[in-house]
Amino acid sequence: MPAVAAPPAHPPAAKLIPVDEVVATGQEIRVRLGRGACEREATSVAWLRADGWHLAVRTVDDQSAGDRICSAQLIIYTLRVPLSEPYGGQPVTDAATGNTIKVNGGPGFVVPTYLPPGYSLSPGFESGGGLTLTGPQGEIMLREGGPEVGKVEDYPSWPYDVLDRPDIAGHQGVLARYRNDGGDMMLRWTDGKRGFSLQVFSAALDPQELVKIARSMR
Repeated sequence: MPAVAAPPAHPPAAKLIPVDEVVATGQEIRVRLGRGACEREATSVAWLRADGWHLAVRTVDDQSAGDRICSAQLIIYTLRVPLSEPYGGQPVTDAATGNTIKVNGGPGFVVPTYLPPGYSLSPGFESGGGLTLTGPQGEIMLREGGPEVGKVEDYPSWPYDVLDRPDIAGHQGVLARYRNDGGDMMLRWTDGKRGFSLQVFSAALDPQELVKIARSMR
């Protein structure tokens, strides 16, 4: 693995934003962050050493805010960090803490190759939150785990209607709409060893888009 002579310049660790989880897709890393209404989006740098990738994320001071009245609204966005070469499964270290970051993506990780128009892939906002597909018809949450994740359970307070039972790579999935919230749809399936679920809280998305996403996960 190539190594660089020295890491690129970045602020001290005390001024960096800790990162717990990222998505690696091709030649970039994606970080999901939140900012206040009067704060600028963060900037970042990633560099490759003999022990893997190192990632430093920091906020940018907004000197133009002046005396404007700012709300406390939290704006969620995805920061895209270009890499000098495609991600190959190496560990990623957070420069703010020295900890290894959980990486979704890379060799052997199941990531959808199809995304609905206008959608992009990012980590879940909360640590351990899986992947999120962010787009105009509402966020789509992608979870992966044991077979229990792919089972349809009719919770007492969450009755549902089955919309479809699609074939996903030779395994039957269940596409359901929950009656307690007309915009809440979920597609769950198992491949025998792992369970998957796709969930969206929006009636604007065509339910078959969830099926297309699932079928693209190879």
